[in-house]
Amino acid sequence: MRIKQHWFLWGFFVSVQLLQAQEKEPSIEAQQVTVVKSFNPEVIKVFKQRPKPQTYDSLAQKQQSVTFSFEDFPVVSTFTPNKATPLKLQRKQTGPLYNALGALGVGGSGQTYLNAAASVVLDRVQTFGLELLYDETSRNLAEQRLPTHRSQFSGLLTHNYTLRNSRWDTRLKFQAHQNNFYGLLDVPNVLEDALESLDPINKRTYFQLQTQWRNYDGIVNEIPLQLHLYGDSFETRETFLVFNPRFRADLGSSFVDLKLNFTGGQNSFTEDFLRATAAEYTHGVGQAALMWTRLGQRLKWQVGAKVAQYFTDDAQAESAELGIYPEFQLEIKPKKGSLRPFIKATGGEQIWSLQELSSQNPFIAPVVNILPEVQIFKAQLGFHSAIGKKIDFMWEAQYEQYDRKGFFKRLPYQQGNNLKAFEYSNAFQRVYDAFNQLSFHSTLAYSFGKDNSLQFEAVYRDPETETLEAAWNIPEIEASAKAFVRLFKKAQVQLKYTFVGNRKGASYTYFNNLNPGDNPATVVDVAAFSQVQAEVLYQLHPRWEIFSRLQLNTGDPNSRWLGFPQFQQLFLAGVQYRFNLNL
Repeated sequence: MRIKQHWFLWGFFVSVQLLQAQEKEPSIEAQQVTVVKSFNPEVIKVFKQRPKPQTYDSLAQKQQSVTFSFEDFPVVSTFTPNKATPLKLQRKQTGPLYNALGALGVGGSGQTYLNAAASVVLDRVQTFGLELLYDETSRNLAEQRLPTHRSQFSGLLTHNYTLRNSRWDTRLKFQAHQNNFYGLLDVPNVLEDALESLDPINKRTYFQLQTQWRNYDGIVNEIPLQLHLYGDSFETRETFLVFNPRFRADLGSSFVDLKLNFTGGQNSFTEDFLRATAAEYTHGVGQAALMWTRLGQRLKWQVGAKVAQYFTDDAQAESAELGIYPEFQLEIKPKKGSLRPFIKATGGEQIWSLQELSSQNPFIAPVVNILPEVQIFKAQLGFHSAIGKKIDFMWEAQYEQYDRKGFFKRLPYQQGNNLKAFEYSNAFQRVYDAFNQLSFHSTLAYSFGKDNSLQFEAVYRDPETETLEAAWNIPEIEASAKAFVRLFKKAQVQLKYTFVGNRKGASYTYFNNLNPGDNPATVVDVAAFSQVQAEVLYQLHPRWEIFSRLQLNTGDPNSRWLGFPQFQQLFLAGVQYRFNLNL
């Protein structure tokens, strides 16, 4: 009987509590969530890929993972739990991505800029690319006695074929440059009349075929091949070949590399400047390097050696012996801290093509004496350091010793030049000498925000030659700064600053009936030169963009090369249109 009474009391108590719970107001407030803005990654420029953040490794380049931060967005708290249908996220619609563009720009000093480019995916494994570029400055500097206008036209075709374990890249490139030998320092009276009939223009053409096969699984690592043809308006001709296959054997915790290299070709000059005779020869450098590399967590090293041999059919060239050079690298990563000291020792031989020399100095004469540079050794001692996750710093000291090093030196006057544009002491030759140099290098890179970066580089040199009067046109100090900043999602700003310090140049006095080879050079100090380049790109529409470019040259005489001043300022503005191209 007592048991039944207990159950009755418990049942009555629970029933009362349930009735009271139904009468109370709900404790959860009605809420609703409305997403105002969501994160949406967007491609800023299709044809200008930004470099991935990475920390430099002296023995191997390893990509670091990229961490993206999501943008904060406001939320209105109005969540309603008693509704059966959840709210849908309103995503921001992304604009279409285009695979082609066309650009047109004009500016002061007769500037014209035309550019067309496309990158088309043919199928899952093939990509085709095309680019055409025309850049001209048709107006001449007022203070120069000879024309200074210049132009450039280039075309590029690319094809990429990618499989699971290999990749094949092919490039066809054509370039046509026009520039003038206008850098007159002093014109003797006996040559004054000739300037009225002189045509100082030099037209250079360049065709290149480059192919590279990369293998990601096997002993054959890569096989690159490059062939180019070069010519100018003075009937100079060059055929140049670069072939440097690489083989790698994986030994587990280490690997062995074998690098072969052949660089050389045939050069033909109508008339040698000093000998006044035609010059034609075939020459090249063959090298083989064998290296053993181990990449540990704390210690990374590479040891090996390189052999090189120069050969030529030029009867006036000196015979060369087989050279042996070191290949050594060591890098230490301490357990604590980000400071990574390193030491390197390398060497070898290198032969420059006439096309490469003319890219470094467009005012080089088409009668160049080309010899290989022989670097006995190059020692480097320094360290890398990461300050936080956004700043990378590198500093190193270098000591180089050359048995033969090439320099750009101004040519003297030539007697009876027959109106040849480069024989008025207004062009550069290539001279060689034994060379020692102590230098200090430093770089600082800073990444902030999305696609924003700063980079600084500086070099100090103390060059010393053996027989030459000076290390011609080697600047004592060089520095550069680069910045890329994205503003308001639709604007991009790119800045570049270049500084070339004091250097030694050559000047000549005209002597009648004197052999040019006997004309002594006067060493002159060339003032420092600096250049600022700025570009602003603003997106008006997913298809339309406007851009402007500014270039400022400062220093006396506003030029990298003595006697060849440039415009103090150049400004260009234009429009760019994006579209889709289907093949």
